[in-house]
Amino acid sequence: MADKTFRVQIFQVDVPDDAPPDQMSFEDAILEAGSLPLDKRERYIDPKDRRLDDFDQAGDIFFLNFTTFNYPGPGRVKSGAQSSSFSLDADEFFAFETALLYDSQQRTMFLETGLGGMGAGATAKYFAGFAGKGVAYDMTPVLDPEASARARRCRQFRRVDMRVVVGPAKDFDRDGGLGVIAAFGDDFDARVMDVSMNVGPDRTGSLLPERVRDLVDRVLGHDDCDITKLRVRGRENDDDPFEVIDLLQHREKRERTLLVDPKSRKIPVGDRWSALRGIHRDYYPDVQ
Repeated sequence: MADKTFRVQIFQVDVPDDAPPDQMSFEDAILEAGSLPLDKRERYIDPKDRRLDDFDQAGDIFFLNFTTFNYPGPGRVKSGAQSSSFSLDADEFFAFETALLYDSQQRTMFLETGLGGMGAGATAKYFAGFAGKGVAYDMTPVLDPEASARARRCRQFRRVDMRVVVGPAKDFDRDGGLGVIAAFGDDFDARVMDVSMNVGPDRTGSLLPERVRDLVDRVLGHDDCDITKLRVRGRENDDDPFEVIDLLQHREKRERTLLVDPKSRKIPVGDRWSALRGIHRDYYPDVQ
């Protein structure tokens, strides 16, 4: 029996800061969608029809499975024969499935990733459509804690790239040396500035490691920072290769290898839910 890699990305689910106080919670939006008959669950989003096909709940844990209606395009081929297109009726489409686990206590979503399925943005829009006019949900990717740890261990830094939102300099920005950047951008009425620092064309030496590590600590440890991109190129030892570490986009991902059903040629939803549950237990070992 063939196997396939099952990949999962982790997101924190929140409502925007400017959301009305009576906005429906994400779990209530899930329950609202799940209470409807199958044909009432369909929504047109970015730019395909999406539908919640399977739904289950165990306490604070929600198990979901989506179908994305994909349009004909690819063909099929076998050895010794020319490729041919699929024969579909006018109301038939290719179906791409996406499994999801949502922990309402931790407000964390574990989402299957892959081409053709549901991404985090489409998931947020889908449930917002069941929660009322003007409703929105923020999906923030959970960052890999190892990325910041690796950056702090670096003893040499060849390059730092960052994006700074230009505005009134806060005490935090001034203390971190960003007030000069903000002032320069303000002179041009800029709203965003991309800043790159490197050691120059001689390819030797390092930016001041203690200053770079201090910048990393400030950005990752402060919720009110105006840096929206921070990427460093560094290494821990002289004989190590230089590594590019993206501090704000190095997303937490988990994987499992699952068996493909030979008849349906897909991984059964129950197996994907079990894998999601196992990943959830690994991520929250003290929360069962």
